Amino acid sequence: MDRKNDKMAALNEEGVKPFFFAIGMPLQIEIGGVSIKMRSISVGMLIDQFLIIKYPDTGTFGSIQSRIFKGNKITVRYIAGGDVFGFELELIEMITSPIRLLFISYPTFVAKQSLRSNRRIECSIPARLKGHRTDDDGIFDDGIITDISTGGCRFTLLKESPEQKLPEINTGGNIVLHMELPGVEE
Repeated sequence: MDRKNDKMAALNEEGVKPFFFAIGMPLQIEIGGVSIKMRSISVGMLIDQFLIIKYPDTGTFGSIQSRIFKGNKITVRYIAGGDVFGFELELIEMITSPIRLLFISYPTFVAKQSLRSNRRIECSIPARLKGHRTDDDGIFDDGIITDISTGGCRFTLLKESPEQKLPEINTGGNIVLHMELPGVEE
């Protein structure tokens, strides 16, 4: 087991597993008594006390104000690092100024489900993406493989400028990556 997984498995003093909850992360939330799933964004947290999220985007659904009250249940789901996390919490407080934010209880249980069939290993391997520009099939784009498994990898393209055109790649399509692995000659 690697260090990251050891950390995830470790319990803090209160018995709650640590979990990843970055600022600005897109969230899907459900509020007790409201039949639709809404979008929100994580704003922050105070460990072992509460989470702070943006008031949900209700779209064309209209007002949910009558369902925003202390003690109402809120289900939060989000995707991070190829895993889906979810937990049910209670609304502690809402503020309306300077922006509308919800303060929700800190989770006592966090459900986690992997979206990937193969576990990815974090790495930092320089690589080149071969010829996926529409104007020239011989161009290589430099980047770094940041995680890898037998079923896939995450390639981060290094752009030289904001104007640099990104290669056109379709999800599920095949690409050619060139990389040098330590101890492997070809």
